[in-house]
Amino acid sequence: MKRKICLILFIVIVGTMFLTACSKKGDLSASDQETEIKNEELNKLKKRIASIDKEYEGSYKLPIHPQYPILHVFLAKPPIPSMPPDMVIYYGLDKGELHELFKEEKQLALYEKSREEDVLYGYYEGNIMAEVSYYPIKGGKVDGKNTWKFNDIEVSYEILTQQDQKQYIITGIDQEKGGYWIRYHITDTFGEDEAREFTEFLLNELN
Repeated sequence: MKRKICLILFIVIVGTMFLTACSKKGDLSASDQETEIKNEELNKLKKRIASIDKEYEGSYKLPIHPQYPILHVFLAKPPIPSMPPDMVIYYGLDKGELHELFKEEKQLALYEKSREEDVLYGYYEGNIMAEVSYYPIKGGKVDGKNTWKFNDIEVSYEILTQQDQKQYIITGIDQEKGGYWIRYHITDTFGEDEAREFTEFLLNELN
C-alpha cells in the first residue's frame, strides 16, 4: 500500500514538474518568437546581399549594428541592365511595424515599378538615423571641411543645415570596388559624436 501511494505521489510530482517546464518553455517561445523572426529575416537578407555581391563582384555588405536597427534596404535599378545596382540601407533610432504599403505583394510591385527599385527588406516604420548608400562605380568619398581620425585612417565629413533648419552630416568610405556614402540625420539624441562612432563601426565592418 505504501509503495502504491509513493508511486502515485512520484507520478504527480513528475507530472507537475513537466507541466511547469512546458509552461515556461511556451512563455519563452512566445516572447522570443518576434526576435527569432527578425533574425531569420536578416539572415536571409545577408545571404541575398552576398549573392548580389558575388554576381557583380563588388563590395556589397550589410553591417548590422546592435543599437540601430535596419529599417529598409533596396537596390536602385541602373540605367543599363548590365551595370551593377546601387544599394541603399536605412538605419533607425527605433523600429516599428512594417509599413502598410509593403505588406501586400501587388502594392509592393507597384511601388518598385514607380520608384525603379528592388526592395530587399522593409520598409519598417521608425525615425531614420542614417542613409548608407553603396555606389559600386563612383565611390562614396566626401571632400569635407572636417576630418575624423581612426588610427591611421582619415575620414572627411561635412555638416549641412537646410532651410528648414534640419541638420545632416555627410561622409563617405571608399572601398576597393566603389564606396559607401553616408548621410546622418542630426537630432537631439543623435549628434556629431554618435555619427563618428557609427562611422567607426562601418569602417570596422566594411574593411
